[in-house]
Amino acid sequence: MGLESSWENPNHHVYLLRVDGELAGFALVVRLSTGDPPLYDIGQFFVLRKFRRKGVGKYVAFFLFDSFRGNWQVRQLLENTPAQRFWQNIISEYTNQDYTVAHEYVESAKIEMVVERFANIV
Repeated sequence: MGLESSWENPNHHVYLLRVDGELAGFALVVRLSTGDPPLYDIGQFFVLRKFRRKGVGKYVAFFLFDSFRGNWQVRQLLENTPAQRFWQNIISEYTNQDYTVAHEYVESAKIEMVVERFANIV
């Protein structure tokens, strides 16, 4: 999915990440359901290499989770082990280890993915 269509979709929340005014990456939060509580997904998340390992990704992830209260899922490709490590560390810290991890076949993408799930309902 390209980000172009996300700008006009009311269920898509696009963020351009800046550090000291410099573009550092982007993120996309997708509201998958409007139930009570809603279900959110990290549709895209990218931090430029020069800003990695400096806390930018963690700061942005925590900001996004705090901004959208409800049920969450975060998915990574099965072969993307660096992303799995990143998200499991972030989500573990954010939830105080109160989350689940599963391997699931995603029909729409026709691929198996690693999926973390948690709720941050206040």
